[in-house]
Amino acid sequence: MTRHVTSADGTRIAVERLGQGPALVIVDGAGCSRLLGASREWAPLLSRHFTVYIYDRRGRGESTDIAPYAVEREIDDLRAVIEVAGQAPYLVGCSTGAVLTRYAVEAGVATSGVALFEPPLTTAADHRAPLVALLDAGEASKAMVYWMTNVVGMPPSAARAMRLFARRSWPLLLAAAPTLRYDLEILERGLAAPPPDIPALPTLVLGQQGGRLEPEIAASAITRFFAPG
Repeated sequence: MTRHVTSADGTRIAVERLGQGPALVIVDGAGCSRLLGASREWAPLLSRHFTVYIYDRRGRGESTDIAPYAVEREIDDLRAVIEVAGQAPYLVGCSTGAVLTRYAVEAGVATSGVALFEPPLTTAADHRAPLVALLDAGEASKAMVYWMTNVVGMPPSAARAMRLFARRSWPLLLAAAPTLRYDLEILERGLAAPPPDIPALPTLVLGQQGGRLEPEIAASAITRFFAPG
């Protein structure tokens, strides 16, 4: 079931609910949405044990966008999604979405625990100028390839293959390319230590080594960690 919620600045955020159980919200990374990425792959598996909420971050999919951008506005978007859940949900953040989840927790959003998948251990200082130049020139495809190879660390050959052969996912990525600016701002907050007064929360950090983290493995790890009754 899909609905729209209104964020504090008037942006309409598309939210989809799956399953039944304790509430869990997935926060996607750069370029991803309800149709592509962790939300689409992990949500059906997690919905066996949780009521899963997935949403299009602002400027993506069916969500609208209101300028100017600020990380705090994305935190407000997440607050609006959490209000739909009606309780303090578990938060699952992926890549830059994991960093956004961290900032949301620091800002006091309601949550019962967090799972963070590969929060980037990098800043965006070296990438802003070339990436913004590509976006300003309307080179969405080159901008997405730049992000994948220089920020994410994907082999250039893999990025080129995806551009050529991923007929479903590549157009979705290109449509979301303008929001790479937003993920840059999220990364530009740096790696500063969190404030000392944050309440202790159950926290799971997920990663992968030498390949892709299969959705079944990720969902199983998250389910075991949060251990719904």
